[in-house]
Amino acid sequence: MLAIELDGYSHQLEETYIKDVQKETRLKELGIYVLRFQDNEVMNSLESVLKTIENHILEKKHTPNPSQEWKRNITI
Repeated sequence: MLAIELDGYSHQLEETYIKDVQKETRLKELGIYVLRFQDNEVMNSLESVLKTIENHILEKKHTPNPSQEWKRNITI
């Protein structure tokens, strides 16, 4: 599972940063990986952003999720 976050100006504020850390911690607990990009990266280097997302997906596609691996090893 993947979450993609775009960080704009408000993410430079301390209160927003604290909320982001809490949110990302919770997402990780749920097994969701977070990719973060700055707004200007998306606006100025969209191809690079898309390539990063694609590479992450391809990398994770070949790495079994531990919960999936556990299910695969169960014999009924």
